[in-house]
Amino acid sequence: MKVGDLIDYLKRNYSPDDAIVVAWWDQDSFSDAHDMDEDEWAKATVYMDEMDWSYTHDALEYTLNEYLRMGDNA
Repeated sequence: MKVGDLIDYLKRNYSPDDAIVVAWWDQDSFSDAHDMDEDEWAKATVYMDEMDWSYTHDALEYTLNEYLRMGDNA
């Protein structure tokens, strides 16, 4: 995803005061990507955007449930 596309999406769908959960990784976050040029990295990001993110959501939901379970102890 291009940063500009993300910014446009956020502006269209959220208020600056909304609280959301955000995660992102850039090229430097991947040890196997250091030798990729900009064009190859851009293509890889399109491919990675298509992956199944449901397990990531499950992990976040588990974390939220743990937070709620802890109550005031969080």
